[in-house]
Order: sequence, then C-alpha cells, then structure tokens
Amino acid sequence: MVSHMDQIFAFLVILIIVTALGLMYKSWLEKRQGGKVIVKKKDEIISNMLKKRVGDYISDFAGKNLEDIGAVLAKDFTMLTRNSPYRIDGNKDGLNFIQKAMEEAAGQTIFDQKMTMINSDAAVYTFNWQRGSNSGKTSHVWRYIDGHGWQLVHEHTSYNMPAQIDVNQLIGNTVKQSIENVVDKLKEISDKK
Repeated sequence: MVSHMDQIFAFLVILIIVTALGLMYKSWLEKRQGGKVIVKKKDEIISNMLKKRVGDYISDFAGKNLEDIGAVLAKDFTMLTRNSPYRIDGNKDGLNFIQKAMEEAAGQTIFDQKMTMINSDAAVYTFNWQRGSNSGKTSHVWRYIDGHGWQLVHEHTSYNMPAQIDVNQLIGNTVKQSIENVVDKLKEISDKK
C-alpha cells in the first residue's frame, strides 16, 4: 500500500518535472522569437544601408561625381541600353556610358521610387525619371558584397515614347510611304518599257 505521504511526494515530483518542462519550453520559445526579432532588425539595418547607398548614387549621378559612382559599380556590372552597344559588360565600360548619360541628364527629376529586397544580400530598386521632354524608368539590381557593401550589378533604362507621337499615325505614315515608294518604282519601271 502506498501511503498518503508517498502520494503527495509523487505528486510534487510530477509537478516539479512539469514545471521544469514548461519553463524550458518557454525559454525555447523566447529564444526562437528573439531570433526572429534579431533577423528583422538585421534586415531593417541592411535595407536602410541600401537606401542610403541608392540615395548617394542618385546624388552622385546628379552631381556628376564619377569617382563615387565608380566605387559602387560591381566588377561584373552589366547594363542594357537603347543605343549600340545595347549591352555593356564590366564596370569600366559601364562607367564610361554612365558618364555620357550624366551629361544628357541635366535637370533630371526622379519619382515613384520602389525598393524590393529579394533577400538580405540582393535587391531591386526601380524609379521613374523625367529629363526635359524625355522620360522613362530605370531598374537597378544591387548585391551586398562583403568588404565592399552594396554594389550596383545591373542597370536597365527604358524610355517612354514621347506623348506627342501618335503610334497609329506613325505606323500609318510608314505604310503609306512604303506604298508610295512601291508605286513610284512601278511607274519608273513602266516608263522605261
């Protein structure tokens, strides 16, 4: 027979074990949630570092500060352009092209800026721009490189079609001109016979 004291003792042992397990579980949850908070704070710091780097890049572009722009271009930088050579590879050729773009970008206004973090070391940054009568959208791909910080690895700029051009009229005029050229050629051939 189990005495009343043995039952109380067994109950106290079970209570101590359950309490210890509960405290261990609580501690594990706090560490896990604390880790998420640390990761979130780290991501926020990284995001703010990129925002500053992009802001500096835009200011350097407007101020024609080629040296500082060259410092943020990754060695494997690529760029797609609307003019020949269309694709530029390498930070040196990219910097030469950017220098030419800076000269034509006087009075540039930037708006609709958006940053999308892909992960803690890669992001896409897009913005619209207006330069006189030209406008368009630019996309940057940024990568965090240890020892160098955020580096610009790719840029692509698309130009908007000028508002004053009616595409249908443009296509219609082109087709009309082509037909007129064919008719003129046929008349020319006919006159020779």
